[in-house]
Amino acid sequence: MSRAIAIARHYSMEIHNDRSLVDALGSVERETAELRTEVENGSKGVDGIKGEAIDVFNSTLDVLFLAHPEITMEEIDAIMEAKCRKWMLKYAKEDDQTCTETMREADDIMSELKAGGLTIEEIAEVANIEQNSVECVLDGSLASRRTKARLNAIFPVLNKAFGGKFRSMKTIWMKEGPDGVTFHELLSTKVVDLTKLGSFVAAHAADEESRRDEAFETVSGAELNAADGP
Repeated sequence: MSRAIAIARHYSMEIHNDRSLVDALGSVERETAELRTEVENGSKGVDGIKGEAIDVFNSTLDVLFLAHPEITMEEIDAIMEAKCRKWMLKYAKEDDQTCTETMREADDIMSELKAGGLTIEEIAEVANIEQNSVECVLDGSLASRRTKARLNAIFPVLNKAFGGKFRSMKTIWMKEGPDGVTFHELLSTKVVDLTKLGSFVAAHAADEESRRDEAFETVSGAELNAADGP
């Protein structure tokens, strides 16, 4: 996001037309009106909601940079984090998951999954959020209660099965269970069926143990044959 803000700052600082803060605010109001039109007409205009929303973004940043040309990207990031955190805490009414004091924080679980060998993309699938959100949470942003509750429910099942070596999950990522549903599909659902997930990884653990036993018997038999000689 800082790159987008840096681009807007560049053009804001390079446009020299003696505009005042009131002039810049007028642009915000005009662009907001155009965005409203796009929302009301179903984004059928030339720029659509996407283009008009960015116009509002740019004109608002123009006000910021005219008023505070000294502001740094780091300061903007800090203010953005604080404002967005407040935004989520105040307005995420649909985020009704119950989180107890004993639950681990989302960033703690994500860090452990990453240390165990999962990529950002794979962690995003486990958490059912965007990769960008995983990166933000790992960098200190607040996770939603929904994400926190989901990770606290899923992680113990995965940790029991893989013992912290989560990179081995990749070997069964596309493996199908008895019902034809893959491990990946089980994890990708909005609400994970923990019973099915537990059964799936338990079956995988049993298969792995069976393969180890077979390998051990094969090696042992070969050693016995070698000891008997020709």
